[in-house]
Amino acid sequence: MADLSTEPTALEGWRLMLDRFGRRLEQALDVVLVIMLTVLVASLVWQVIGRYVFSKAPGWSEELARFLMVWVVMLGSAAVMRQNGHISVSVLVDACPRGLRKLLLAVRDVIVLATVYVLFSYGINLATLLKGQLSPAFEVTMALPYFRLARWRHPHRTHRHSRAPDPQPLRQGTSTPIT
Repeated sequence: MADLSTEPTALEGWRLMLDRFGRRLEQALDVVLVIMLTVLVASLVWQVIGRYVFSKAPGWSEELARFLMVWVVMLGSAAVMRQNGHISVSVLVDACPRGLRKLLLAVRDVIVLATVYVLFSYGINLATLLKGQLSPAFEVTMALPYFRLARWRHPHRTHRHSRAPDPQPLRQGTSTPIT
């Protein structure tokens, strides 16, 4: 009879594979963040040089920096989340017994997941609503900086009591969308 305590179980194999995938994804995210921060800083430096040396600031650099800043914050938050590196005040949690500490951390994680869901669903709604609006400098649809997912809908959007506005306005007096 084989000793089951030394053989890896299928669950441990999946856990190791997912952990390895998570580390690779985290490394790729770190590279993307470094590139985005470099472009962000270069854009702002070019903005300052253009404004004070050439007396004419390029219009695109400020817009690019704004878009990159939003994405760096969101992606950076995700990168720090895996290492539990967000700033927190843990005096209360550290003072609790082990069982209560686990419960409080689980409640925290549920709240974080709920917040991510709300941000994601409202972000999709906002991107859908802004798909016809163009950015001033780049003249690309504003859905791109707000995470474009073309024609994707949440299940709650089809509910008849949904308060989310319809992204396709209707022609006056008809039920056909304006295209």
